[in-house]
Amino acid sequence: MNNTPPIVSALFSTQYSTSEPPPARWRIAWWTAFVAILIAGLLLAGTGYRHGLPFVDTGDEMTIWTMGRAYLDPSWNMFQPDQPPALLWVSEFIQRIQIAAGDPYINVGKTVEVMRLLSVILDGVALAIIMLLARRLAGIVAGIAAGLFWATLPMANELAKLSTHNLYVSAFFIAAIAAGIEGWYRKSLRWIALSLVLAMLSTLFKWQGAAALGIAGLACLTFWNTDRRKMLVAMAVYGVIVALFSYWVIVVHGALRGDAYLPGVKAVTPTPTVIFANLQYLATQIGPGVIFAVLPLAALVIAALIPKLRRRLYGAMGLWSLLLVIVVFAAILSFYGAPVFDRHYLPAMTLLAVLAGMGLSLLLQVILTLKRVGILLAILLLIVVSIPMLHMATDSRQIALLALRPDRRNSFAEWARTTATDGALLITNPNLAIAVQSIWGYRGRYIETPYNDGLSVSVKLEDITADKLIAKNIRYIVANEDLDSNKIKLPLTRIIRGNFDADQDFNGPKWGVWYVGALPTVAPDPLAIFGNELLLRGYSLSKTTVCPGESVDLQMLWSAQNRPSRYYSVYVHLHSAQTNELSEPINGDLPANADRPTISWANPDEILIGAHHVWTVRPDLPTGDYELWLGVFEPVSDHRLQLPTGKDHHILAKLHVVDCTSRQPF
Repeated sequence: MNNTPPIVSALFSTQYSTSEPPPARWRIAWWTAFVAILIAGLLLAGTGYRHGLPFVDTGDEMTIWTMGRAYLDPSWNMFQPDQPPALLWVSEFIQRIQIAAGDPYINVGKTVEVMRLLSVILDGVALAIIMLLARRLAGIVAGIAAGLFWATLPMANELAKLSTHNLYVSAFFIAAIAAGIEGWYRKSLRWIALSLVLAMLSTLFKWQGAAALGIAGLACLTFWNTDRRKMLVAMAVYGVIVALFSYWVIVVHGALRGDAYLPGVKAVTPTPTVIFANLQYLATQIGPGVIFAVLPLAALVIAALIPKLRRRLYGAMGLWSLLLVIVVFAAILSFYGAPVFDRHYLPAMTLLAVLAGMGLSLLLQVILTLKRVGILLAILLLIVVSIPMLHMATDSRQIALLALRPDRRNSFAEWARTTATDGALLITNPNLAIAVQSIWGYRGRYIETPYNDGLSVSVKLEDITADKLIAKNIRYIVANEDLDSNKIKLPLTRIIRGNFDADQDFNGPKWGVWYVGALPTVAPDPLAIFGNELLLRGYSLSKTTVCPGESVDLQMLWSAQNRPSRYYSVYVHLHSAQTNELSEPINGDLPANADRPTISWANPDEILIGAHHVWTVRPDLPTGDYELWLGVFEPVSDHRLQLPTGKDHHILAKLHVVDCTSRQPF
C-alpha cells in the first residue's frame, strides 16, 4: 500500500498526496459531494413529513404528545414517568410556545408537525456527522459511501417523518461517538467531555443510547503514553459522572426494568445467545447484510491486518472501541429479548453506516493495488454494493411518495361532519376514530361516538349486538369488514363500501359505513340515471292511495355515476291527463342535506340518504290517477337532466287520489 497511485491516495487517505492533482480539487470535490448527498438525504427524509396531519399517524406520536402535556399540566392523564424524558421535554416546550403564541386549542397536530420537522433536521445532522466521521477515519470514498448508505436507508427515511425518539437519539448517538473519536485522536479533554454530554443526551432520548457513554471513558486511554496522571483523573471524574447518571437512569427511571416502553412487559437477563441474536438482527435485517454486515466486518479486519492502518485506526483513533459500543448497544436491547422492534436498532445503524463506508473504502484501496485485475475487481465490488443500495433508494423514494398521498381519515372526518347527522357512530378502527375527536385535530361539529375514547374501542366488530346499538342510539357503524346482520337483528344498509378510495391514491385505514335503521331498499341496479351523473338507487312511498288533505311520506336514496359538475336540485311533480304537470309537492329541494351538495358526491360507492319528505295532498286536488314525476335540474338555468330515454323525468309511482268524504267514521 506504500506504492498507491496519487489519485488513490487522495481518494482513500485522510492525508492528501502532494502530487498532482492538487489537494484543493479533491477538497472541492468532497464538499460538493457532501452537500449533494446531504440535500438528497434531507429531501428523501423530509418529503411527506406532514402525512396524516392533523390526525397523527401513530399511537407513539400521540403518547409523546400527551406525556409532554402531562409535564405541562400534571393533572393530565396517560403520564408514564419511566419514559425517557428528553423528547417529552421537547413536546412540552413546543406546546408552551404554542400557548404563548396565542393558540387557544389543544393542538396535537401542530405540535407533532413541529416535532416531525425537527426529526427531519436531526436526520440531516446524523447524515452529516456520519459522512464527516467516515471521511475522518478512511477518506473521501468512505465519507461518500457512508452518507449514501444512511441517506437511502428506508427505516431512517420512514422514521424521520415521525415525531418519535428515533432520529433524536440517533443524531446524538453518532455525534457522541464522533466527538469521542476526535477526543481520542486529538488527546483533548474538551472533545471527550463533549462526547460524554452528547452520550447522556442520547440516553435521555432512549435508554439504549447509553451505549455511547463508553466512548468518552475509553477515549481517556489516549493519555496512556503521554500523561497517565491526567488519564486517571479524567477516568475518575468520568466514572463518578456516569455512576450518578446511571443510578438516575436505572434506579429512579427503571430503564432496565422492562416495561418503560410496554407496560407489563418484564425484562429478561441478557445472555450471549440473545445478544448475538440482536447483533445478527441489527446487521442483517434493518438494512442489506452486504452493506451493514459484510462491509463493517471488512473495515475492522483490514484495519487490524495492515500495520499502518492498525497504528492509525486502532491505536491513534480507537477504532476497536466502536465494536464495543455495538456489543453494549445489543446488550441493552437484550433486556427486552431478541429481536425487539426494528426502530430500536436505528441508532446503531448510524455507526454501521460509518463502518460500511470505511469497509468499502479500505476494500477498494486494497483491491486497487492489484493494478489491472484490481480495477476489474473494484468495478465488480461497486456493482455488488450498488445493487442493494439502489433497492434501498427505491424503497425510500416509495416511502416518500406514499407519505404524500392524502389520508382517508380526512375524507372520513368530512363525511362524518356533513353526512352522519342522524345519530351516534360506532367506529371499530381506533386509528379511524381519532379523525372525529377534537384532541387529535378535528374541528367540525360535535360527533357522538360513545363506544370510542381515544385509541380504545369498547365494542369491537365481533361484539356488536342490537342491544348495544340501541342503548347508545347508534345510527352508523363504521368498519372495513362485513357485518353479520343476522346476528345483529336490526335493519342494516351498507351506504359506503369498505374499499372506499383506491389503494394507489390514498393512505390511512379503509372504512365502510352501515346505516342502522329502516331505509328504502337499495336496488341492485339504478332505478333512474339523470344526465349520466345522478343515480336514483331506491325510494319508499308511505301510500299510493290517498284522500285530498292526507299526508304522504317519501324518501329517496341517491348515488353518483360520475362526480356531478353542478349543484343540482330535485323535484317531484304530479301529472295527469286532466291537470297536466303540477309543480307540487316538491320543487327545488336538495337530494341530500345542505352540507352534501351534489358536487361533493365523489365516491360512486356511497349511498346518499335523502330527507324524509312529508307532504300533504291539497284538499282541492281533483280525484283521479296521478303519476309522480321525479326530475333533476340545475336551479340557476332551470335546465333539466335527461334520462337515457331522452325524457326529463322518471315516473316514481302512480298515486290514486280518491274521494273519502263518504267514508263512515269508526
